[in-house]
Amino acid sequence: MNVIIAGGTGFLGTHLYNHLSKQGHRVKLLSRHAKIYPQTITWSEIKASGLPPCDVIVNVSGENAFKPFFVKPFNDKYKSDIISSRTGCNNAINEALSVSKECKPKVFISASAIGIYASKLKETLDESSQLPQSMADNFMVKMVGDWESSAYEVGERHGCRVACMRIGLVLGVDGGMLQQVKWQYFFGAGGQLSDGTQPFPWIHVDDAVASFEHVMKNESIEGPVNVVAPGSVKDTGATFNSTIANVMNRWSFMRTPKMTFDLMFGKERSDLMFSKSVVEPKILTESGFEFKFSKLDDCLQNLLG
Repeated sequence: MNVIIAGGTGFLGTHLYNHLSKQGHRVKLLSRHAKIYPQTITWSEIKASGLPPCDVIVNVSGENAFKPFFVKPFNDKYKSDIISSRTGCNNAINEALSVSKECKPKVFISASAIGIYASKLKETLDESSQLPQSMADNFMVKMVGDWESSAYEVGERHGCRVACMRIGLVLGVDGGMLQQVKWQYFFGAGGQLSDGTQPFPWIHVDDAVASFEHVMKNESIEGPVNVVAPGSVKDTGATFNSTIANVMNRWSFMRTPKMTFDLMFGKERSDLMFSKSVVEPKILTESGFEFKFSKLDDCLQNLLG
């Protein structure tokens, strides 16, 4: 397939580019910067000339929404950057398709996040579940909802299948949360977040990118798709803490109260991190997707063992 990936230079996007290329797909990157890879087009180019012919467009663009206050204050400017890097990119693709004469993609796949399920109540949810309302006024939850709406507008306007990948915590050694916390554990400073009872909806990066290809190829899949490992429904913050400490053979006695995260990230983002929702990957499981890593211990052994 001819595939265009927007946001293909980040952690997930780089893995996705490499995976699809190895599988024989012809991949081009859509980036702010020209010639990062041989096949690169820029946002300014598609605004003027539209998109080149392709079968699939994947958008995994998105500003890091969890930078602590001492790195970037969670103010209106930062919130605007978070929104524009998601809904803004989807809207730009939508407009570029209107300019394009030859680009008629069969499917548009947009990244999304399981944060849309955020809840103060413990409940198990899949793609068919009614979205919780206990945190519906949270900026981050509303942002994810708008993000998905902007993706569906592409399909409504251009007649292509649309899938929104509601991604959990992607585990890999070269990016994401694992890249940050592995050194804390390595030096014996790792530990549990608060009481450790919050769900831990993880997925190995290899399974995450393979799930995108699975959705690309499976014409029956559209709408929301939960991108988490099946075994994650039983895992909590405490499970992650004890498992990574065991895999790395390190102590993990530290405890960080939720109030610390309230101060570092603000209550809106902190509440999202400690959401009580348990998320199931019903669509991937029922459509026959084969997870390489269903158990957290196997995942961390592969990445850190």
